Amino acid sequence: MATLFEMAPEVKFLYDLLSNEEIDAKTFEDTFEGLGADQKLEGCVYVQKQLEADLEMFKKEKDRLKRRMLTINNNIEKIKKNVLEFMLFTGISSVDAGTFKVRIGRSEKVVVTNEEDLPDRFLMPQRPKINIAEIRKELKNGQTVSGATLEENEFLVIR
Repeated sequence: MATLFEMAPEVKFLYDLLSNEEIDAKTFEDTFEGLGADQKLEGCVYVQKQLEADLEMFKKEKDRLKRRMLTINNNIEKIKKNVLEFMLFTGISSVDAGTFKVRIGRSEKVVVTNEEDLPDRFLMPQRPKINIAEIRKELKNGQTVSGATLEENEFLVIR
């Protein structure tokens, strides 16, 4: 059986005949059916629907795993906090704990208390962001926006 791609010229030819009233709708349907294009299309849509279902299942599983990872990460942070608090409270800075060596580390971090008081040399310039929604609104209202156009896309709808 031919692929949809291989059937396309024949179906286009049939469609042109129907559009030009050289054949009737019944002849078109019978010939279309005879090519097997309807079965091919149905098969493609079944595969697409199954892939969409798989994708949805994977998204749900991803969300479930994300929640699980968050829970595990929170538990890790609680354990680390408890160990640190214990060591600080008892004055222990380093200890051999079986197969592990545990110690208290030290670091520094900058805390910005007021951004407006910072000298300009510490501010990094950033590129402006494009407001797509405003551009779309103006283009739909018939206005011209230099550097942008409104493009119409076609997509497949299956019900």
